[in-house]
Amino acid sequence: MKKRGQHYVWKSYLDPWAESGQVYFLRDGRVYHTNTKNVAKQRDFYRLRDLTKNDIDILEESIQESPQHLHSLHHVLVSKCATIARLHAVADAVLPGDDEACQALEEAVINTEEDLHSQIEANAVPLIKSMRSGNIDFFSDDKAVVDFFYFIGVQSMRTKRNREAVLKRLAEANPSIDITRLWNMLSHILGMNIGWNLYAERCNYRLVLLENPSDTPLITGDQPIVNTYAREDGTPPENLELYYPLSPQLAMLLSDKIDAFQGYQHVMVPTDAEKYNRLILTSSHEQVFSSSESYLKAIGRA
Repeated sequence: MKKRGQHYVWKSYLDPWAESGQVYFLRDGRVYHTNTKNVAKQRDFYRLRDLTKNDIDILEESIQESPQHLHSLHHVLVSKCATIARLHAVADAVLPGDDEACQALEEAVINTEEDLHSQIEANAVPLIKSMRSGNIDFFSDDKAVVDFFYFIGVQSMRTKRNREAVLKRLAEANPSIDITRLWNMLSHILGMNIGWNLYAERCNYRLVLLENPSDTPLITGDQPIVNTYAREDGTPPENLELYYPLSPQLAMLLSDKIDAFQGYQHVMVPTDAEKYNRLILTSSHEQVFSSSESYLKAIGRA
């Protein structure tokens, strides 16, 4: 079965902002109300493309710049995706009349990366549930925290905003190179590298649950994981502190300000909620989500 409508924000992640599967979202200054299956998605967003030799060379350079112990994992991913795309590209010539095989390759080209994201999300489900229940014990479990950082790294790179931002920067730096065809694999290489770096340096961060008891609901967006040090001009920041809303009343903060928090729970004041909501709004690409129609209308007019 071809999974054509592909989400670049995990659909189930939006459930806490939805009621009966319906969520409010802000786009181009207007507020809409629809099912979560209809937002943050694009037809064939993860479709694999046939790669040129130059594309493979670029991916190989990215792999060589990655941590050594990740090279084999990156090579397996590239080999699998490139092989599926190549077979699909030549299917009509090498499999004339074999409609069943051609159909299977078409499904693989469309579904392979989507299925990979589903697997990563499945491993993260108990960790997200744990945080939403106020428990971060998994953070001291070596296996669980590997899954957690892998999820965080890939989730941050899979979005439409990051894809378009990276493609734009690379096109400006080298107009002769088209990264579009290889973004599927490059985003996972970068996401896995981010996850490993966070894991390796985890002693320099504190995982904090931000509780929001105020009447100001926390919002989320189509770029839900954001660096609080991000600069509006797009210049890469030198520091890292990741903010990730978990519900209208709760958010995760992976902070480098270890001494700023006593324990892993922190109660927000209303100005905190507004501050983090502005960060999500500024970092969003096209859509911002909330449990409150009136709140979205208010920030849409601001």
